[in-house]
This record gives sequence, structure tokens and C-alpha cells, in this order.
Amino acid sequence: MSNIETIVIVGAGQAGASAILELRGNKFEGNIILIGDEIHLPYERPPLSKDVILKPEETKIEILSEEKLADLGVEHIRGNGVVKINAEAHTVELQNGDVVAYDKLLLATGGAARRLPN
Repeated sequence: MSNIETIVIVGAGQAGASAILELRGNKFEGNIILIGDEIHLPYERPPLSKDVILKPEETKIEILSEEKLADLGVEHIRGNGVVKINAEAHTVELQNGDVVAYDKLLLATGGAARRLPN
């Protein structure tokens, strides 16, 4: 059995990226696996404005590039979100059926607006 700890971060957005930077900045040397259902690299979600609609590529601010993720030793699973967490077994199941084991799990999925009935 390996003594190397694995942290899985579910949510490849701004919070997930910030967690990676904090972990490595605080000398965490274990495995980090970043899982997101988006196909994009982590980027900063700007405040809403017309520019987001008119110039989406210009308003997207990349937080972690492919090179930076590699330098930090992070495995990035994109376009394949988590559909099930088995806390007892310390695993997550992905949309495609793959199962990923973890020692610690960080949920950084953010939120979505929901309309309430009138």
C-alpha cells in the first residue's frame, strides 16, 4: 500500500484551481486529481457584463494552463464529471463509469442559479 496521499478535487473552476495552488504552495507533495465536467481549463469567471457575451474569449482569464498543471503534477480529467461519491469506499464515479480513488475529497463545484416559483 502506498503512503502517498491522493486528493481529488471535484470542480475544475476557480475554487478548484485556487485549492491546487494553495496545496502546492503549502508543500503538499501527494497526488492531486482535478475533475470537471467542462472541457475547459480552469478559468476565472468574470462578473457579468455585456463583454462576456460580445467577447467571450477576451473575458475568459485562464488560471492554470496545461503547462502549469503539469509543472504542479496535477492530473486533470476534463469533460467527465463526477456522478456518484462513495464516501465509505473513498471513490468517485465519473460520467463514463470510471472510478477514481481518493484519500481526501474536496468538493469545489460552485453553484448554479435556480429560479423559485412565484
